[in-house]
Amino acid sequence: MKRLWLIAVVCALLAGCSVKPRLLKVDCTLRSAYWDSGCVIGAVANDSAYNIDGATITFNFYDVFGNLVGTGSDSINGWEAGGIWNFKVIPPATESQITNFVLVGISQAT
Repeated sequence: MKRLWLIAVVCALLAGCSVKPRLLKVDCTLRSAYWDSGCVIGAVANDSAYNIDGATITFNFYDVFGNLVGTGSDSINGWEAGGIWNFKVIPPATESQITNFVLVGISQAT
């Protein structure tokens, strides 16, 4: 059931719904996020007209009971305006412990 909820969230994001200031401090769009070989792999587009010195994407990871197992993130430096960032987030737990992941946010380095 939780995977279906996550799939619905990711599908909504991929259907052209941009995640905007309530969640993010960076003007960007999540293009994809999927589980592959024990990590979350995906792409984010910098929709701004400006280069971003640094940004971080963060996901929460959950077990079969819905308990938070941990948080993982990936960062980029020198993200060009209009550029696509291909990220890879490695969870802080083994793959067998994780059954769900949720985007926490994307923030610009300060």
